[in-house]
Amino acid sequence: MRDAVIVSTARAPIGRAYRGAFNATPSPTLAAHAIRAAARSGIGSTEIDDVIIGAALPQGFQQTIGRTAALRAGLPVTVPGMVPDVYIQMLETAEIVAKRYDIRRERQDTYTLRSQQRTAKAQVVSVFDREIVPVAATMSVTDKASGEISLKDVTLGKDEGNRPDTTIDGLSPRIDRIYGLADAGAAITRLSSRSAIGKDVERFTDTNKTGSQDEKESHHD
Repeated sequence: MRDAVIVSTARAPIGRAYRGAFNATPSPTLAAHAIRAAARSGIGSTEIDDVIIGAALPQGFQQTIGRTAALRAGLPVTVPGMVPDVYIQMLETAEIVAKRYDIRRERQDTYTLRSQQRTAKAQVVSVFDREIVPVAATMSVTDKASGEISLKDVTLGKDEGNRPDTTIDGLSPRIDRIYGLADAGAAITRLSSRSAIGKDVERFTDTNKTGSQDEKESHHD
């Protein structure tokens, strides 16, 4: 057994998919921002052995994002990249868990409201600022009246996926459909973001004087 150490972490802000700041940004480009930011602890590109990026719904650019994001971040072509198969049937899984453990709709709504309120408060006092790297992007904007599409330059520095104006009454109405307990009110919106974590064995900490004992996670070889 060896100790793995998290030496750095960074993420892009969470943007709304399709309508948010990153709706015209390819996923490898977005991931590259997180990879470069994660290297701010002093990790050199020659010290990176591998890039592993998960995607909940691998498709299009996502199929090879581990490799393409590494190249887009400017890492040497000798650094391999991969995408674990982590496709998740989230809605079906939520239904199974809710029924198995008798998690009623009222409990879900209370939890959802508390989560939205905590996120809003955390944004006000800049709790997430240290982990987020602002990203400049070109956003696609569609005029509702004419349908005309235009592009505009934006810089996103905070998450735009949360809903701070959420109320318990707003979560209460149900929509009849084939599923029973989970619904859109208690779910996150479709989002675009990427996060990167720099991790190495304990010798990296000893050599570079980064990290701490509290940051270690045990992993089997």
